[in-house]
Amino acid sequence: MLVTRLFRTLAIAVSFALAAPGAALARTQPQGAVDDARLRELSGLVVSPSDPARYWAHNDSGNPAELFALDRAGQVLARVGLRDAAAFDWEDIAAFTLRGQPYLAIADSGDNLRWRGTLEIVVVHEPAPRRGSDGLVLSPAWTLRVRLPDGARDIEALGADAARAQFWMVEKTDGDPTLYRLPLRAQDMVIAQASGTLRLGAACHVAAKPCVRAGRVTALDFDRAARQALLLTTQGAYWYRRAPAQDWQQAFAGVPVFIPLPRLRQPEALAFDADGKGFTVSSEGRKAPLLHVDLPARH
Repeated sequence: MLVTRLFRTLAIAVSFALAAPGAALARTQPQGAVDDARLRELSGLVVSPSDPARYWAHNDSGNPAELFALDRAGQVLARVGLRDAAAFDWEDIAAFTLRGQPYLAIADSGDNLRWRGTLEIVVVHEPAPRRGSDGLVLSPAWTLRVRLPDGARDIEALGADAARAQFWMVEKTDGDPTLYRLPLRAQDMVIAQASGTLRLGAACHVAAKPCVRAGRVTALDFDRAARQALLLTTQGAYWYRRAPAQDWQQAFAGVPVFIPLPRLRQPEALAFDADGKGFTVSSEGRKAPLLHVDLPARH
């Protein structure tokens, strides 16, 4: 029944995409589901930087500081704890490789009430857990303490570009969101650099008409080559491509390609495939579906 509803919604999304200027027709199919009582508030998802068949995931706020290794079908392979990490409001996870070592970065950046003075990005060495293992506990490799230059904002999207030693974050708001750049590592408190406003409203169309809202951004991911970026919102996905001569600030200044998606209850998680040719999205809740999306070969 769930699969039938997903395909019915997908058919509607496809008809929108065919008529929508600037929208990309993308093939979407069910890949699996996350149905584990320990992971009912899936908020972050990323493909392992060392194993393309494995995801790393985490819960939203109000849960322990834990990471979960998943297979491509959404089955939990292992649970890993983090010490010295508060998990106040974990919202997204990024993966990167630095000097040959794989890392995971968790954004403790949620702020629905907009009162937090300091946000954190917790970076850990990627573990290699055995299937079914739950006893592994990690300590952070480093923690980046962050303040925003324009006051408290709700941030639910984090991406990493290790080649340029940068983290990127995007605020969650009803209008076009602010983009922030940060260093990958720093000894002291970091003031994030506001790097422009994303033009999501110019890209979002439904049935050839502009969206009333572009959707609140809930996830960000870069492909492994850091040539593509995807943003997930409640309306769909937004696809950016960076030309070789561009930096990310220049690439994000353009209008992205809008990719309509089947409606999910609360879309929170997005992960690029290891080959950069597609991505997976999911949501919070019991039996959260994993949907795989093939990026268009040309657009």
